[in-house]
Amino acid sequence: PTVHQGDLIAYSPLKEEFKRGDIVLLPPPPQLTQMAFERGVPIQKGDLLVKRLVGLPGDIIQVRNGRLEVNGAPDRWQQAAQKLRLTEECVSRCVEADYDIGPLTVAEGQVFLLGDNRGASTDSHVFGAVDQAELVGRAFWKVQRTYGSLYP
Repeated sequence: PTVHQGDLIAYSPLKEEFKRGDIVLLPPPPQLTQMAFERGVPIQKGDLLVKRLVGLPGDIIQVRNGRLEVNGAPDRWQQAAQKLRLTEECVSRCVEADYDIGPLTVAEGQVFLLGDNRGASTDSHVFGAVDQAELVGRAFWKVQRTYGSLYP
């Protein structure tokens, strides 16, 4: 996964044009807040979700056999994993999902968000596409607390 719990993230709070592949921040959707409360893990005021934007308005999203396709093409993270010859365990743990969805078309004014740790992320496959206006910014820097290193 790109971001771990406890990492500090710097983000641009400007409402800009977001691109597919951006790491974006947004407040938890109401249905996620309710789910967390029911599980005894209430979301704190000011908490933000960090997700990867995988679908823009008009995009056709499908997860088939655990692999994301956008407009009929494999997700670029899976392509990169194959080029880097990452182990099958890493690919299945980090970029493959344990669910199938779609095909579905992202509505005008909405975006589809997935976590990089697809099999363990609560994201648009659970709460659906979100209004683009809900995005509060795009991440551009993180401090990984575990190691104290910086990543642009």
